[in-house]
Amino acid sequence: QLRVARGITVPTLIIAGGLDRLLPVHHSRRLAEALADAELVELPGVGHVAMLERPDVVTALLDGFARRVLGEASGYGVPQRRASR
Repeated sequence: QLRVARGITVPTLIIAGGLDRLLPVHHSRRLAEALADAELVELPGVGHVAMLERPDVVTALLDGFARRVLGEASGYGVPQRRASR
């Protein structure tokens, strides 16, 4: 399965829970090593559902990743004006 991952070239954020028993963190490490442009974040004390266990941390990680990948100049995170009716 890692053969397929090696073909992925887009920036990828992998968030792994240190206490995840369903998908142990060593699998996330192997995936990160196989990807061309991966960022691995291990969250200690977190299980399989990091977004429910630490929503503030996951949101900050996703926001920071999107800003780095898309760049501030893209307007990411800037509220868009609604078209008037």
